[in-house]
Amino acid sequence: MSDATKTALDEALAAHVADECEGAIVTGYVLQVQYTDMDLINDQMTGYLRIVGENQNFTTTLGLAHYMSGQLNASMLPRGDDDA
Repeated sequence: MSDATKTALDEALAAHVADECEGAIVTGYVLQVQYTDMDLINDQMTGYLRIVGENQNFTTTLGLAHYMSGQLNASMLPRGDDDA
């Protein structure tokens, strides 16, 4: 990714978070993107790209990914208490 694109991405994320959460400052992020192209489509596959915050350490990246996985599982998987 070019420096200009990375800067634009960081600035856009910071602006969005500031709009959504007054006074918030972005301290880390993980952006996971699924993509395809003609070669991948022909092989019935997709690709994945992960982008993280500038100078973000591994433990922050891992922690955010773990938290996101837990939140998605909790919100998307049946909890089993609907039968009660």
